[in-house]
Amino acid sequence: MPLMFGVMSFFFPAGLTLYMFTNTVLSALHSIYMNKFDKKSLASAELLKKNQAQAAAAEVGAAAKASGGGAKGRGEGQGEARDRCQGNRGSGRRFSGR
Repeated sequence: MPLMFGVMSFFFPAGLTLYMFTNTVLSALHSIYMNKFDKKSLASAELLKKNQAQAAAAEVGAAAKASGGGAKGRGEGQGEARDRCQGNRGSGRRFSGR
C-alpha cells in the first residue's frame, strides 16, 4: 500500500494524493476506535454471539429430539409411516401397485 501511494504521488496532483492519504488514515483510526473502544458496539457484538450460540444449541436440541423419537414413538407402525411418506393415505393399507 505505501508503495502504491508512492507511485501515485508521482503521477497524480498532490491534492489528490493528500486526500487519499488523509482518507485512509482517518478510516483506519475510525475502524480501530469502533472495534476496540466503542462500548455500545462491543455490547452489540457480544449479544449477537450469545444469540447465535443459543440458536445453534436450540437447533441441535431439536434435531436430536426429532431423530430420537422415530415413527414408533408416535404410535404408528413402520408400514404406516412408510405409506404416509409415499403418499398412500386413507385406509392405512400398504400400496399394492394395482
